[in-house]
Amino acid sequence: MALGRVTRRVLLQLAIVMAVFFFVTRYAHWATFMRGLSVVGFLVPVVWAPLVQQYWRQRQAQLHHDWGLAHVPPDEHVNPKALYRLRIADAVKKETERVYDPYNNRRRVRLLLIPFIALNVALMCATVLPFVQWYAYGRMAPLCSCCTWHQAQGAVGVGNSTAFGMPAECSYLLPQVRNVALLRLLLRHA
Repeated sequence: MALGRVTRRVLLQLAIVMAVFFFVTRYAHWATFMRGLSVVGFLVPVVWAPLVQQYWRQRQAQLHHDWGLAHVPPDEHVNPKALYRLRIADAVKKETERVYDPYNNRRRVRLLLIPFIALNVALMCATVLPFVQWYAYGRMAPLCSCCTWHQAQGAVGVGNSTAFGMPAECSYLLPQVRNVALLRLLLRHA
């Protein structure tokens, strides 16, 4: 029960730091938030997790000392409420050992893991793929006559220095079209 309090306290500290980071940087500047998120994503497993693990070991050693278990080997910490079955370890000496997991739950978990993973993959595909298709369609869908003209130029492969058939509202694209056409012309002759 004491170790549960330690876990909650350490995770609460990380949650508070992350919440403050989010509210300070997210709405201030997007680029700062993204850079900070990558730094935090690196520091949590590299710095914070080893520190928590070391703190956990020290706290566990302190509790073992406080509870008088410092000189007791770990295999003698018997949980009287645990379900186990006895297995004969040595028939000659008539020694038995405790085997936990009497209902063979590990085998059940292993057998159910494969359909569970398949179900998760199917659910992820069913929920994510429509959004991926929507995003791809949204990126490729022509939104104006300039886009339609630009797609037609790429599909036909005209690419010469003239902007044949360009709509009047797309005149701002003319310098860019000429530069691309010039680049294609240079690449063909190279």
